[in-house]
Amino acid sequence: PIRVVAESPTNIWTKTFTYGGNYDMPTDLLVHKGDIFVNGHYEKDSGSSFLIGGATVSFSPNGDMRWKLLDSNVNASMSNSMAVIGESFVVVYGNVMIKRLPNGDIAWRNVIGSPYLFITSYRDTIIAIEQGKNSRALFIDGDGNVARTFPIAERAIGQITPVVKGNYLWVSAHYYGGNPMDGFISKFYIPTGELIWRKNFPKSIRGYMDVDNLGNCYYAASCSQPDGMLKLLRVKLDTTGAEIWHHEWYLRDTQETNYENWVNGVSVCGNKNIFVVGGTTQKGSVNTGDKSAYFCGFNA
Repeated sequence: PIRVVAESPTNIWTKTFTYGGNYDMPTDLLVHKGDIFVNGHYEKDSGSSFLIGGATVSFSPNGDMRWKLLDSNVNASMSNSMAVIGESFVVVYGNVMIKRLPNGDIAWRNVIGSPYLFITSYRDTIIAIEQGKNSRALFIDGDGNVARTFPIAERAIGQITPVVKGNYLWVSAHYYGGNPMDGFISKFYIPTGELIWRKNFPKSIRGYMDVDNLGNCYYAASCSQPDGMLKLLRVKLDTTGAEIWHHEWYLRDTQETNYENWVNGVSVCGNKNIFVVGGTTQKGSVNTGDKSAYFCGFNA
């Protein structure tokens, strides 16, 4: 059985910040050579209209804010992901892709592909996964051009997580399987675009994925139940897509408080081999709308 990791991490520093909106939503975190980037969006009510804009904040390793960049020219309410390319980094707001230099200056800004893109890096290129029908992997070169593509799935919806290790690409997403949504993970060989394997997860309505240095894949998801509850799922797959372990559990100790068990992220710590899941869960009585954050680790 998997043992919950009980020891608490040491808090080195805590910083609070705002994008300047009436409502701020950080949606992606990137650490590169010790520097920290937080990407997301802000919502601002001007009285006559409601603005949704993109926002990125950079912190030094000791938590000092270096710069904050706002972009009101994008619809940034979804797919605010980031990736590193060389010494620069790329942010995505919907399908607007922006390459920024280390000081935050814009190198280029392009509209690419489908309405929503989810990105990662591969050597000197960015891999962008399209959301929607006939989803593709788009390879974006350093100048912002689409250099090549290959197909991912007939449909990829919801949260999409691309991960690259060596010459392999793993993609987790969702599709309409009738439950009302199911999740899947696919593994591809990047040089040829060949699909190595695909694993489906019935009733997964929100899922995230990460891969360790050995090529084992970890999946955490919120799965719908017939009674309306959300059960949490965690799965480990080997390099061939076979299950090493599969666990489902309710986060709360009483059944009636398991309506809001949402997974919001997953990560694998390679050095300590810890599988970490974070998200939100229901707080208080049924359907109050209040949520509490949770963060839990497991031996992988």
